[in-house]
Order: sequence, then structure tokens, then C-alpha cells
Amino acid sequence: MNLAGLDRALRALGPYVEDVVLCGAWAWYVHRRCSGAATWLPKEFTRDVDCVGRETLALRGTAPLQACLKAQEFVWAPRGDEIPPVSLFAWPSIASAEVEIEFLVPARGDGSVRVVELQKGVTAQTLRDVDILLDEPLRVCVDESSPLA
Repeated sequence: MNLAGLDRALRALGPYVEDVVLCGAWAWYVHRRCSGAATWLPKEFTRDVDCVGRETLALRGTAPLQACLKAQEFVWAPRGDEIPPVSLFAWPSIASAEVEIEFLVPARGDGSVRVVELQKGVTAQTLRDVDILLDEPLRVCVDESSPLA
């Protein structure tokens, strides 16, 4: 994925961007870029934007998360064998995705619940120990003047 894909993903998250914590390789890039460190991307870089959140996602404004993603032309696809399946949102298409957004939430109890519904039409995979990412995350303000590119 390139920086245009990251920009599209952040715009698609829209009003929900403050309800999730960016994790994985893109969190590394955003942190380093916004702190004035690395300005380069490795030649091979991940196309998935992993977002960790709580078990449910409150409605922000008038548009549910799925509508925000659809407005930025992200396409929903099921991932995995669970019912319901984990949501994967890809742009511009599933077959040739430049960027993919997936959601993760902390697993609770015995961990037998593998998928939870964040909002209607948006499910997340449950994983152990991702709740540590929700404790005092670094907040970065990203807007049109942010130095992501």
C-alpha cells in the first residue's frame, strides 16, 4: 500500500477514527512520520490497516461506520469460516486491493467468541492481549496539513 491508500483508509474511518487504535506496520509509520523521524517507506509494505477497538462502536453523527467506508468506495468481504465472518473492507476491489481495513477487539472470557459485531454490518476478530493497545494510546492529529506524505 502507498500513502494514498492510508489517506483513503483514514478518511473512510471518518468520525470513527477516534474510536479505534491503529496498530501494525502503519502505526509504526504514522508514529515515526509525525514525530519527525523516518520519511521513507520500505519497498515492500503491508496493505492492511488494522484497527483495534472496543466490543461495540457507538454511532457517530448520522452515518454508521459501514456507510462511511462505502462512501469512500470500500467493498465489504467476509474473512474466515466463523458465522458471522470477520469483516474485511477493501479498496478499490477485493481482487486487486490497494488497501484493506480490518477490525480487532480484545477476546473476553474463555475466548470462544471469535467474532463480534461492532455495528450493524461491521464485525471484528477477537484476539487475546490486544486490549493493551487501548490503554493510553498515543494520539496523533491527522488532517489535510499533517505530514503523512
